[in-house]
Amino acid sequence: MSLVSIVYGKNFISAVSDGRGSSDNKIVDENIQKIREINSRTIIAFTGAFVAVEGNGQQFYLYEDIIGLAEKCFRNNTVKNAMKLFSTYIKEKRSSEEFGNFQITIVSLVENGNHDTLRLSTDNNPKNKYAIDKIKADDHIGNVIMTHQIGDKAEEINATFVENLQKSIFSDLSNAIQVYQDEQVKLNHQVSTYDDSVNENVYKLVLKRN
Repeated sequence: MSLVSIVYGKNFISAVSDGRGSSDNKIVDENIQKIREINSRTIIAFTGAFVAVEGNGQQFYLYEDIIGLAEKCFRNNTVKNAMKLFSTYIKEKRSSEEFGNFQITIVSLVENGNHDTLRLSTDNNPKNKYAIDKIKADDHIGNVIMTHQIGDKAEEINATFVENLQKSIFSDLSNAIQVYQDEQVKLNHQVSTYDDSVNENVYKLVLKRN
């Protein structure tokens, strides 16, 4: 399926993904960029069923349609309202029953005096609730790992990543964002050695607050 990791703070977002896309346990593409900019302050990440859909006489991956929808939602709404609208729409119009399961994380550096960073966690299952979280004032960073692994394996991947991240940060605070991204790339390579749904291709994206 895929692997995406995101690390974020008050003034930055760092996202890394592999490039393998699959559907019905079949690899459909080795070069899918699962992390994109919605705007200069916001990143969207997508994992799940990479199904092809028809529209305007052309065939394209569903996630391209979803990214376009996110861009529209964020163009004319506040960040929190855009997140709510987006989540409601995909559950109603791109439901898992019709299109297969996918998961989405959106992280945004909100333009306000508090330097808030908001994260939306959602999917296209109408039965599941979405969550919008804000990094707390006493938190240094937040992180999320998106993977098809569930249960103990997912917890192990996340725990190992966070442990390595903290060790690396403490050893080098002078270039923290690069340290974060190095650990994210390392995670991608580690998982790709034992999970054939993740490949060695690496896509990286960093946004910084001006």
